[in-house]
Parts: sequence; C-alpha cells; structure tokens
Amino acid sequence: MGPKGAFGARIASATVRPLAFTDIPHAWAFSQLQRFLEYKALAKGIPVIYVDAHNTSRTCPRRGHCKEANRVSQALFRCLRCGFQHHADLVTSINQPRRLGE
Repeated sequence: MGPKGAFGARIASATVRPLAFTDIPHAWAFSQLQRFLEYKALAKGIPVIYVDAHNTSRTCPRRGHCKEANRVSQALFRCLRCGFQHHADLVTSINQPRRLGE
C-alpha cells in the first residue's frame, strides 16, 4: 500500500532521477552549446574552425559522388555509384574535415 490522500485516493509519487550527463545537451539551445564548446576549446588553446556541413552526409567519402538517394535512411548511407555503405554519421565525420581544404 502506498500513501493515501484525504479522500483515500492513492497519491502517485514521481520518481525523480538525477540529470545525467547525456541529458544536458538536450536542455540547451544549439547556439548556447556551440558557444560553450568554443569557449572551453579556446581556453585550452584548441582552435575552433567552422565547416559548412551541407551535403556531407550525402557525399561518398571514396568517390565524391553526391546524391540525395545515397541516404537510404536517417542512419544508413549507401553510394549508388560505388556501393560504399556505412552509418551516415560516420560518413559525415569523414567528409567534414575534408572541407577544411576547400
């Protein structure tokens, strides 16, 4: 039996869990997170370079073939030209540093 209110109805007790580290970014606006990371990086002497991410998840890191259809789903990338297949986030992480030279 749990605690009861004045009218005999059971009182629901909400379980409050501590805020996990993984929950923190969801509570911030993207620009606020960006400013925080920039501040911390510069404080440690790490340069911050912004890269245009446009089409980085649609471009094949092997052949450079860029098509919207290369994104099979939100998570999966498959190049229509050469067949290279991997997680779309990994493809983006390969392509973004290459943009530094452009």
